[in-house]
Amino acid sequence: MFRGLIAKRRQAIFRCGNAEPAQALQDVALATGGGVMNAAALFRRVTDTDAAMVWLARVRPKSFGLNIGIGIAAALVMLGIRWAFSAYYGDLTGFMILLPAVIVASLAGGRTAGFAATTVALIGGWLLIGPGGAGVEMNSPLGRVTTVNFILVGIFATMVAAALRRTLLRLDRSIEALRDSDARHDDGERRLEMINDHAPVMLWMSDPTGRCIHLNHAQRTFWGLTGKLEGFDVMERVHPDDRERLQTVAGDAHRRQIPFEIEARIRRHDGSWRVLRTEARPHRRSGDSAFQGMIGVNVDVTDIRLAEMALRESEARFRLIADTAPSPIWLTGVTGAVEFVNQALVEFYGRPAEQILGEVWRESIHPEDLATVTAAQEAARPECLPYQFEARFARADGAWRSMRVAVNPRLDSDGGFLGYVGMSFDITDIRESNARLAASAAERDAILGQLAEGVIVTDPEGRVVFINEAARRQHGIEALGVGPDDYTRTYQLFTEDGRPYPTDQLPLTRAVRHGETVTDARWRIRRPDGTEVVAVGNARPVIGPDSARIGAVLTLRDETARVQAENRLTESEARFRTVADSAPVFIWMTDPDTRITFANRHYRTVFGVDIGELMGARWKKLAHPDDIDPFSEAFIKAMQTRSRFEGLLRIDHASLGLRWLRCESIPRFDAAGEFQGYVGASLDVTDAKRAEEDLKRINELLEERVGAAMAEKAEAEANLMHAQRMEAVGRLTGGVAHDFNNLLTVVIGALDIMLRSPDDAARRKKLGEAALAAARRGESLTHQLLAFSRRQTLRPEPTDLNALIRQSEPLLRRAVGEAIELRLKLRRGRVRVSVDPGQFEATLLNLVVNARDAVGDSGQVVIQTRIRKVAAGEVHELPAGDYVCITVADTGTGMPPEVIDRVFEPFFTTKAVGKGTGLGLSQVYGFARQSGGGARITSTVGKGTDICVYLPPLAADDRTADAPVAVAARPVAAGRRLLLVEDDVRVADVAKELLKGLGLEVRAVETGPEALAVLETEKFDIMLSDVVMPGGMTGIELARTCTRDHPDMRIVLTSGYAGGAVDEALTDAPWPFLRKPYSVDQLGQVLGDLAPVDAAASPG
Repeated sequence: MFRGLIAKRRQAIFRCGNAEPAQALQDVALATGGGVMNAAALFRRVTDTDAAMVWLARVRPKSFGLNIGIGIAAALVMLGIRWAFSAYYGDLTGFMILLPAVIVASLAGGRTAGFAATTVALIGGWLLIGPGGAGVEMNSPLGRVTTVNFILVGIFATMVAAALRRTLLRLDRSIEALRDSDARHDDGERRLEMINDHAPVMLWMSDPTGRCIHLNHAQRTFWGLTGKLEGFDVMERVHPDDRERLQTVAGDAHRRQIPFEIEARIRRHDGSWRVLRTEARPHRRSGDSAFQGMIGVNVDVTDIRLAEMALRESEARFRLIADTAPSPIWLTGVTGAVEFVNQALVEFYGRPAEQILGEVWRESIHPEDLATVTAAQEAARPECLPYQFEARFARADGAWRSMRVAVNPRLDSDGGFLGYVGMSFDITDIRESNARLAASAAERDAILGQLAEGVIVTDPEGRVVFINEAARRQHGIEALGVGPDDYTRTYQLFTEDGRPYPTDQLPLTRAVRHGETVTDARWRIRRPDGTEVVAVGNARPVIGPDSARIGAVLTLRDETARVQAENRLTESEARFRTVADSAPVFIWMTDPDTRITFANRHYRTVFGVDIGELMGARWKKLAHPDDIDPFSEAFIKAMQTRSRFEGLLRIDHASLGLRWLRCESIPRFDAAGEFQGYVGASLDVTDAKRAEEDLKRINELLEERVGAAMAEKAEAEANLMHAQRMEAVGRLTGGVAHDFNNLLTVVIGALDIMLRSPDDAARRKKLGEAALAAARRGESLTHQLLAFSRRQTLRPEPTDLNALIRQSEPLLRRAVGEAIELRLKLRRGRVRVSVDPGQFEATLLNLVVNARDAVGDSGQVVIQTRIRKVAAGEVHELPAGDYVCITVADTGTGMPPEVIDRVFEPFFTTKAVGKGTGLGLSQVYGFARQSGGGARITSTVGKGTDICVYLPPLAADDRTADAPVAVAARPVAAGRRLLLVEDDVRVADVAKELLKGLGLEVRAVETGPEALAVLETEKFDIMLSDVVMPGGMTGIELARTCTRDHPDMRIVLTSGYAGGAVDEALTDAPWPFLRKPYSVDQLGQVLGDLAPVDAAASPG
């Protein structure tokens, strides 16, 4: 109420500044309880001129002209009044009656209006009063003084009125500013009061003694208070367990006048206990900072504390799940550093959890697996993807354990990446079991597969709230929110004998409803695809910090593979017993006292032993006397040292007779290392010797087959080379046919003219020489084609490449055709290398044919030889040094870079189907590499291609490539007998004439068998035989037979083309070879070079 009274008085004062004084006084009177307005007050209000003066003074400033107008108007008004009163007063009033006009003008318009009014009043007064008005002569000293006084009084009145005007205007602005400030202050107070009443938090205030003097609306609502606070005690509403602590903290803060914070349980108006967080600060008076008490705020944090408790329970549940799992589990942060590890991982490393955090786990990875792990992480982490890998980790005892690791990203509620959660499974035992089973029986596959641990978590009511990936795979579905009554139906759970699993007997149900811990429970899971999984798992309740069950967790693993493995192992043991009983060897097993615990049927039949009797009780009766003591001593020594035993023993069996047995046995130990006895087998080595001989024969047969396979491989490589050559020969067919037709034209035409001109000897001689020259050209061309296309194995030899290229020039020109220019740019002198001439010719022909195909209908192909220095890395796989460079350049279409990169690949071709095999350039590259060199291609599309073959040159002092020195042939001794074996009658007729011309006596037959028949009755000095003949015998076979049966007879072989295997056999044949067609000179040279019969060495 006091604050409202002050506000009313302030408003009255504001009205005094801009209203009539009488009204302002009235308002003040009313504000202070001054009664009703009376007649005196009304009179004062009407007659009070102050209000009019104040109103004039508060007229806002105007423009300069308007202010002058105000002054003129005021002066004129007063002059009018002066004139009106002149009838009554006469001229006695003088100038002083005009001063009010100056004052009013100054108040209304400031100095400008006052000066204007003074000037106009002075002039007007002179005009109205006249020079002698008011009894004063204006020209007299008194008149002048009067005028000056009026001017001075007018100026002074103007200045005073103007100053009063400015003062009132400044006072108005100050009042307006004060009014605005007070309005803002009132608005702040209203806002503060609204905040105090509507704030969602609870506010309170206490006095210096600690007594509560103010509560806001929220705090009053919390406690249900509506009246005054007298007698209200906060401590009565504090929980008894928290009351003493709150009193101590709050009391100490009041005494020391310091802030304090505390949480306590306080009873709400409905009787429930709520946790309030109290924060209080001392309140001091602004003037002297005297302590006024405490101002505090209470915040209800009950829900926050409940959420924190739930979070702690969740963390406890997760830790229990993690520590219950038999497999290591860990969490990482965003950077990949490990932040949490479970108990299984602590046990694996044998170190406290704090020492495993960070990147320590990398130190335990096997060095060979580190790259695999790093690659998996780098592929997944940029996109925060899950990943898996298998690696070997070092356990605490130093053993390497193979682990399968599965890692998944952790995300927050907004999908933000928090790090990774990982789980690893030890698959070492599974792998070792698979290895043992594979060793014991070949038909058994891997029994134990990968171990996968599943985890299922429920809430206190048993509803499934979490299923991990392994459990989803095992069940084939992911269903959350399922309660205990629906476990069996939803997840298709069955007992081991196939019945639906009773709900109340399920391990997870027992853990949820009865708090039981169930271990090693077994059941079957039928997945939606119809497959079944045998599961073994543990279930236990999850206990929170307050010993209440907050859920349950089930861990399960897929035991299907292990069950199948056990079944297979049982089957394997049964098969082993069957095999052992069927085996013809003696198989036995003893205990540590050498009593028999197992003996196969053969052992029991031969020795007649029973299970449980001593090992040596029976076999000593059958053993050879000389072997009993050595054999027994050796076995006893092995028993004492628990070592392997081997020995030989002879037994004399009544039905089997004397047999040699090889006995071998090894000690058996259990898992604890305790000796369990021996297991052994005795083998009848008599039959083993036969088996050894059979094995030897098998090895010989195997070696023979391997040799045949290698021969087939070599033949296939030769066929491939030959096919590539024949491809090139096929390209030459047209040109060669053209040359042969030209040669035949010369031969046929010459012979025809010779037959028509029997009497013209000169003409016959000329034509005969022309026909003979054409035939020699055909012979040379035929020899080149045969050498190029032959299948025989080619060997490198010192070769002058320039001479070989010149020799092949006719064939090369035929290959490019007449429309394309072929140029040779050969280095001066000789260019000597060690190559196979035939392979080089094939390589050169391949390059020329490819160049021809690239050029098209017209262009140029250049063959160049030179010596070139190659830098390191310039040619692929070619060391730096000097090389002979053979370049085949063309002006064709060229090749793009992508074709150049693949051009040396086998079967790569850019030609149309049927135009090439893609083997040509790969053969070129292979020839260059096999010859110790390399190849390189440079090409520009649209300009042409250069293909360079680099070969290592021969040393300067190597003379092996020089041309042989010709040796004069010996003359053929006349009268010697020669057996001619030739199946072609025409060739035989010509050959007989040539041989007779050499002075030989000739007998001709057509086949090898005919020749052998003749040699049985007749003797010959020389045999000249064709190689390829009918009759089932080649010339080589005939030569071998005659060398054996007729060692004194000299043998010469001849052929136009032997081909294939025969040509290969001729390579190492000891007999001279003469190629068809041959001349009489060539025939005489070969026969003359034969050593005399008496000096000839047997070719053996």
